[in-house]
Amino acid sequence: MDVKEIVKSLNVKFENIYSFNYFNTSSFSGISAYVDGGNSCIINTPWYCLHFIRAAFCLYEGTKLKEMKKWDFYALAKKENPNSEASIILFDSPSFFNCPTATKLPLMESGNYIRELFENAVIDYAVQNYVLQKKPDFIVKDGLLNGIKCSIPIIGLAKTSETIDLNLSKQKGQWFVENHVKLNSQGYVFRYELQNAKQEDFFPKLAYLSRDLVFPGYPYGLIMADRLARVSDNETSYLYCMFESKAGKEWQNINHGIRALNAHTILDNVF
Repeated sequence: MDVKEIVKSLNVKFENIYSFNYFNTSSFSGISAYVDGGNSCIINTPWYCLHFIRAAFCLYEGTKLKEMKKWDFYALAKKENPNSEASIILFDSPSFFNCPTATKLPLMESGNYIRELFENAVIDYAVQNYVLQKKPDFIVKDGLLNGIKCSIPIIGLAKTSETIDLNLSKQKGQWFVENHVKLNSQGYVFRYELQNAKQEDFFPKLAYLSRDLVFPGYPYGLIMADRLARVSDNETSYLYCMFESKAGKEWQNINHGIRALNAHTILDNVF
């Protein structure tokens, strides 16, 4: 196998169609809020899927963390027959979250759907239940907005994007184009959606809040919100073991459903 030939074929040429708008960082001492969420499937069977859902928000004044909160709960997506909609049952969800009671999505995908709805609810919470005697000047959300409507400036930042080409990745400086932004000259390029603000006014302020050397060009507040909201593999395993230990004799029936879907995983763990 000629590895060099394969590597050569990986080179891609893109036509430069961008008009880059460059900007400088400007200081910001106002209030900003950051929202992120996480979810994991704890028990997966052909008939139901039990999801663990979490979302968090952090409130900053300038670069100082003033408040942080997180909420988590369980969501059960369950089908009575293969062709029916899945009913959604929430356990211990916060009172400000109103979730649809059914979905046509596959059972596994329902977790992401519920988590996205919950993130939207947390954004509303961040706007309405502020603690610093005024609303945030803006909100930053992990991931694109996907139709979210907000009464104040809000931006969604996507950490990954299939629409980034080499002309964007290699471009130096701090800049924005229609749907991509680079907030630090040494940082990453992110896809964005922005509402209720002009790019040329908004990005110099956000760049001031995106100077962490751990992840240059990514807002401090989103790093903290991610840390609060993330559901790790270890936590998922712990929750699975907790249900297994507390289910008693009922676990035998639950395990029949799990075994219907996990045969491939068993092989993966053998080798």
